[in-house]
Amino acid sequence: MTDRFLTALDWRGVAMAEYRIDARDGTPKLMEVNPRLWGSLPLSYFAGVDFSFMLYQLAMGEPVDANLEYTVGVQARSLVNDFLQVRARPDTARALVEFCTPSGKPCCYDGFSLDDPMAALGLVGYYVEVAGKKLAPTRLAGLLSATVERKQRAMDSVLATGYDGKKRE
Repeated sequence: MTDRFLTALDWRGVAMAEYRIDARDGTPKLMEVNPRLWGSLPLSYFAGVDFSFMLYQLAMGEPVDANLEYTVGVQARSLVNDFLQVRARPDTARALVEFCTPSGKPCCYDGFSLDDPMAALGLVGYYVEVAGKKLAPTRLAGLLSATVERKQRAMDSVLATGYDGKKRE
């Protein structure tokens, strides 16, 4: 259904379509189409589908290796977002226990990799800066801004390297 819709628009590039099942008749109803990568993109990558690389291939005019086979059950966590959620809950102690308790299933972490620790530092810097200058003196905020800019440049290279940092052929 999405393919027919985007083909009719002569759409090129990435899009994320969201549907809701109509309880009255069980049919999917289109809610929105976003012309951007989605927040759960790292989960797709960790499960085996590298949409970033496919977008790179499309942008470079190369044949797109549209391998959409993925591993079911892969989990991905955004530790920064999870921690912010812990702080926002009224039952902070219980939330912290849940945050720290391993699920027992294999898990990957968005933005955190021992192979590339600067991405994590940039992400933390971004959240500190967003939280307000109250949390960081002006000089530190400037340093963190520079880190965020470096992270932004590094994320631009994801199109060419994927989340694992390995150069694509």
